[in-house]
Amino acid sequence: MTMNFVTFNQDYSRLAIGTSKGFRIYHSDPEFRPAFKSDEDNVSIIEMMFSTSLVALVLSPRRLVIRNTKRSSTICELTFPSAVLAVRLNRKRLVVVLEEEIYLYDILNMNLLYTISTSPNPHALCALSPSSDNCFLAYPLPKARDEPGEKRPAHAPPTSKFVPPVSGEVLIFDTLSLKNINVVEAHRAPLSCIALNNDGTRLATASETGTIIRVFAVPSGDKLYQFRRGSYPSTIYSMSFNTSSTLLCVSSTTDTVHIF
Repeated sequence: MTMNFVTFNQDYSRLAIGTSKGFRIYHSDPEFRPAFKSDEDNVSIIEMMFSTSLVALVLSPRRLVIRNTKRSSTICELTFPSAVLAVRLNRKRLVVVLEEEIYLYDILNMNLLYTISTSPNPHALCALSPSSDNCFLAYPLPKARDEPGEKRPAHAPPTSKFVPPVSGEVLIFDTLSLKNINVVEAHRAPLSCIALNNDGTRLATASETGTIIRVFAVPSGDKLYQFRRGSYPSTIYSMSFNTSSTLLCVSSTTDTVHIF
């Protein structure tokens, strides 16, 4: 059995592990103890909805299953045109991230609400606020492809209308009104990591350089804090606010974890 995926739920009260032979869910407070176990399927991605029995499972590259662990039943099964790279959910919305698209669903009835075209996003940079009120989605601002000067051959495969970002701008999207709210000019270099706090009022960003961490107010986009992680470039793997948004934890390719 191999471990494929590890994640906490939105309030850090549960820990889920996806493996080549099912998945495990553990209570994390006050001590780690088993909450649920399944020995079926190869689970490459698992996401929980707080402490409910609802889990989202990626069982093959393009297949997402929403399952009720308490009833041992499948609520729905979705198939996508390309591989699912990430899943985000809260009490209102389910977000599915592909390399060049983001699908947005109503979590109550699983109706597709919106499809967002993005720049190539192989690392699935995307953050969804756990808040049901400030239900914001943050992702790299798509960069439109310049119109080519010469006509492409008729047999040539279609090209994406967006190209990889060359700067670190973040688009804030309201998943309730389905409207773009703001664009945050976070970094000069492309982004490597973004995170939203629990109540959807703070956005943390890091670029591919990885030396500077910035925190912005949401939805205004005002810069609140700037932290220096180090002097040498490093790839930022993850960032997470504590529940009161007074601390920000940052991990990277270095042997250290920074807490600001």
